Amino acid sequence: MGGLGKTTLAKLLYDDAEVKKHFELKAWVSVSDQFDIFNISKVILQSVQGKDKELTDQNLLQVALKNQLKEKRFLIVLDDVWSESYDDWQTLVSSFKECAPGSKIIMTTRKVQLLTKLGCVHLHHVQTLSHDDAVSLFAQHALGADNFDSHPFLKQYGEGIVEKCDGLPLALTVLGRSLRTKNDEEEWKELLNNEIWRLGKTDEIVPALRLSYNDLSACLKQLFAYCSLFPKDYMFDKDDLILLWMAEGFLNTSSSNKSMERLGVEYFEELLSRSLFQHAPNNKSLFVMHDLLNDLATSVAGEFFLRVDIEKVKDFRKEALEKYRHMSFVREEYEAYSKFKPIKRATSLRTFLAVSVEPEDSWEEFYLSSKILVDLLPELPFLRVLSLNGYFISEVPETIGSLKHLRYLNLSCTLITCLTENVGNLYNLQSLILYRCNRLSMLPINFSKLKNLRHLDIRDTPLLSKIPLGIGKLKSLQTLSNFIIGEIMALQ
Repeated sequence: MGGLGKTTLAKLLYDDAEVKKHFELKAWVSVSDQFDIFNISKVILQSVQGKDKELTDQNLLQVALKNQLKEKRFLIVLDDVWSESYDDWQTLVSSFKECAPGSKIIMTTRKVQLLTKLGCVHLHHVQTLSHDDAVSLFAQHALGADNFDSHPFLKQYGEGIVEKCDGLPLALTVLGRSLRTKNDEEEWKELLNNEIWRLGKTDEIVPALRLSYNDLSACLKQLFAYCSLFPKDYMFDKDDLILLWMAEGFLNTSSSNKSMERLGVEYFEELLSRSLFQHAPNNKSLFVMHDLLNDLATSVAGEFFLRVDIEKVKDFRKEALEKYRHMSFVREEYEAYSKFKPIKRATSLRTFLAVSVEPEDSWEEFYLSSKILVDLLPELPFLRVLSLNGYFISEVPETIGSLKHLRYLNLSCTLITCLTENVGNLYNLQSLILYRCNRLSMLPINFSKLKNLRHLDIRDTPLLSKIPLGIGKLKSLQTLSNFIIGEIMALQ
């Protein structure tokens, strides 16, 4: 069962001070649906050696991992494993054979038969919470107390709500957080008697999670639903997510004197405080959504949001594609134009977002047909968000200048050497992300035309030695990650 706290328990062990002292090396891998030996081995190797090593051969990778772990006492957590393939497991653990005594592997899974098949002898079945523990957990999040003694008028409703959560920690936590600011007896009573509880097992979404979503404001509901574009186990950066929200026009400042960025931070913190986002287990600067919350976001996203398998787009009817506004897809090694061609029918598309479950410094290589850039993008005139992050593309087509509504352009970790002058025509552009563009050496001369640019990220872009003259005229600029002064061009 999901939401029992398997990952949370593993995380407590992984971060424990005594555990850290005991093991020489540690690694955490979020496995999820696909038990990809190569990617799992890559993450472990990267975690234990602390640096990149570009290996594209499975055998060489296994040898490198074996040498790194040899005679070392390590702890490895494999979180959320679904595969029941014994052969896959044997291939993975072949690199662990010469480790030091006392090395441990913790695996969290909903598949008990998998652990039995692997011969695991120390099985720990995580159960739902007892009534007393459930009351304590719920009260901590709802009231900041261990029980209802200081709020006796809420006790009957609180314990009734706890009973309906069936001892599921995630449900108790999320629903408790939604009640944190509500001390009105009627509000608690209304929640207890809500019709959603009657859905029970007939609904794929845990009723308590659906109730916590219903408690959000209209704006927060939209921002939460937007996260349905991210695949399960996707680790996202807070600041980048806020830039996406901003580009989509979700951060309306008309009724506030706050900037869009400030408003975005407040909204993000609200969702985080309600436990709808969580810190990534192996990277405190990134965030994730629990699988069940990802399912919830997908269920409430409606007809405008679509996370697609590009291979299946061809099966969509034209009228179905025409209604979509936001589309994301997981990058694959080779992306051919034929797979993307049907997207031409999505004429109202505002978001074209390439994402990956791999870490941003992964060794994986992704190739995108230039025909997609030249022929497809001009057919999507209403795009506000375009992310080609991580693809091995060497140039930006002239046609990109026709995307007048574009507000967010992410070309990070690509092979581009320069930006076409037509980029200067993107007068609505708010965010230009050029992080780790190792071959980029110059920006357009007419860069100062980007009057609405608010964020320019050129971190780890070593060949960029000059910033165009006149960038000081960009009055909306909030972030300039590097100050680069060349021989002729300078900041003004």
